[in-house]
Amino acid sequence: AELCNECGNCVTFCPERGAPYLVKPRLYTDASAWEAQGRNGLLVAGLGAAGQDRDQALVAALTGRLDWLRDDDEA
Repeated sequence: AELCNECGNCVTFCPERGAPYLVKPRLYTDASAWEAQGRNGLLVAGLGAAGQDRDQALVAALTGRLDWLRDDDEA
């Protein structure tokens, strides 16, 4: 994702079949990059600067389905 440049080098070292950079979910911290991707991915959202009171969420777009996991500190 943000750390992957899709060079394909991981294919050489991956013990699984296929190209990891094409088939495995990617991790994003930038919402615009996550929205622009057309494949499976996870977005870590709502991470504010230190001391900010913001909700945090993990947004997953996997196999065409969108799921949210939120920590809103209301437990």
